[in-house]
Amino acid sequence: MKNRHLATYIISLMTLCATAVNAGADNKVSHRVSAEVRPVLNMPTHGFYRGYNDMGKAVPYAASAHLKYSFSLSPDSRLGQLYPTTYQGVGIAAHSFFSHDLVGTPVIMYLFQGSRLADLGKSISLDYEWNLGASYGWKVNEVVGSRWNIYINVGLPLTWHVSPKYDISFGPEYTHFSNGDTTFPNGGANTVGLRLGVTWKSTGCDTIKDTDINWEKAPGKLLIQGEPELQKQKPAERMSYDIFIYGAWRADRYIHEGKLQLINEPHAVAGLTFNPLYRLNRYFSVGPGLDIMMDRSADMNRETSNLPLIKQTACGVSAKAELTMPYFSINIGAGYNVLTKANDLKGFYTTYNLKAFISQRLFVTMGYRLGSVNYAHNLMFGAGVRL
Repeated sequence: MKNRHLATYIISLMTLCATAVNAGADNKVSHRVSAEVRPVLNMPTHGFYRGYNDMGKAVPYAASAHLKYSFSLSPDSRLGQLYPTTYQGVGIAAHSFFSHDLVGTPVIMYLFQGSRLADLGKSISLDYEWNLGASYGWKVNEVVGSRWNIYINVGLPLTWHVSPKYDISFGPEYTHFSNGDTTFPNGGANTVGLRLGVTWKSTGCDTIKDTDINWEKAPGKLLIQGEPELQKQKPAERMSYDIFIYGAWRADRYIHEGKLQLINEPHAVAGLTFNPLYRLNRYFSVGPGLDIMMDRSADMNRETSNLPLIKQTACGVSAKAELTMPYFSINIGAGYNVLTKANDLKGFYTTYNLKAFISQRLFVTMGYRLGSVNYAHNLMFGAGVRL
């Protein structure tokens, strides 16, 4: 499957997620428009960025310019009572490595969400924000194997609430670009740096503090219930059960006669996850996971072809934690494959999934599975239901 198919899938899923956000948004919202600049350093995770490339040119710096639209919920709205400082939206950016002929100048499209971590003063807060999307416009070279790459970003900005209508933010961030091993090479790029931004808001509704919530107006039947409602529940009533299926594709690599061999052909990957979750509060849930995965690239080499599915399937058990916010949940898991005949699938794995809720129970998901902490294995595109 060529990169254009990856691009089509990513754009389609992002559109679906954006549709879910817009469809679920309450009419009582504060609209937000933000402009940001982000100067960064390229982490030397590959010799390419230190000058070991065809041009013999180091690429130590990069920068991006962002334009973002988001909305936060009014304290008079349903979810606004539960998540008074949360905002979510869509963004577009241009990312320059100041070396277009060598790396390209990718354009980024992404979803994002942020919220307040702590109030540090009367008008200053510590926030967090994640970005997830796709980037296009890379030069294919010895470290980047596709013009399309996944974009993942997290930041911890300090926000100065200048007035009810204006915010100024400044803080550190980390970015990861990768094609998820859909093709090789997949050295990608990793950057660390700072962001400086200004935000205009249509109203000041998101300046409400958590202690100001009127719990009497908070709904009792939401994806995550209000704190007083939750405290009254029995342990069994705090449980939910997520089931989702996913599919993807990946290139393969193996060792033959002591040399690394790359197979730039698409191999199907599919899986099913069952994850009971116990709600600790309106933000966090934890629980075990049962992860079943079939990987048609497992144990493949020049001497093997058309292996039976049973020899390319793994069943793992994992521990998962989930952060729940309006419309989105972030699920992180760590597990171990306990049943498999495939040598390539044995051992530990980690999973990272973003769930976008289309309704109270149905969600779509984008994710990433790693064979270990830093060994990329496959992307995860799927859909599921919360019981």
